[in-house]
Amino acid sequence: MSADQFLQRMHPSDDLRVESVAQFLRLMAEAFRVESWVYRGEIVDTNEGAIQNRLQSLIDLNIPGAGASWVLSSSGEEMPVVVMMTVGSDAWGRDFIDIDFSRAHHLPALSYFRRSIELCRPTEAFIIDNKNEDDLQSQERQRRFPNFERPAIVRWFHYLGRDLVQLLGGIEYCLRTPAFKTEQFCGGILLQLTEEPFDAASREHQECQLQAMRFLGLE
Repeated sequence: MSADQFLQRMHPSDDLRVESVAQFLRLMAEAFRVESWVYRGEIVDTNEGAIQNRLQSLIDLNIPGAGASWVLSSSGEEMPVVVMMTVGSDAWGRDFIDIDFSRAHHLPALSYFRRSIELCRPTEAFIIDNKNEDDLQSQERQRRFPNFERPAIVRWFHYLGRDLVQLLGGIEYCLRTPAFKTEQFCGGILLQLTEEPFDAASREHQECQLQAMRFLGLE
């Protein structure tokens, strides 16, 4: 498996996204065969009422508009899957709901990540390979667009929401991006660069990525 994290970025909102958080936790538990999620040694109740109470308790009242940040991990595993999120932030922040599965032993079917996009409605979502991110210095690239107005790079599995698609040339143009699969999805487009998971050491995969980035003006 050459994939490490699934990241989802949302516009800031004072909504704690309780339904999305609860659905995401249940979906990823199924995807990664997680028996339960744990926060500070206690099993997390993924009922929406319990999630609402938990997120409310995590709001830092000393930092107005910061929202609620939460990190939890899968139970009973030496190498856990980790969920990280910030929800309910204001215009100075950025909501996200991510999962780090770099320690896991399998990559679930991509249908799980498609379903997550449908549930969470991010502005951008993607699966990353940490080596590829380092090779292309994605964090440095993203600093040119601090509020994620444009993608840093094109990833193997990459959803671009409506606003990003418009900035990159529109639906019809983006659908012509050279890739294994490109389709309209959730008001934007969904790209899959290669049929198999991205291999940062593969020249073929590297060239496929660069072709897509050139086409979208992101090289």
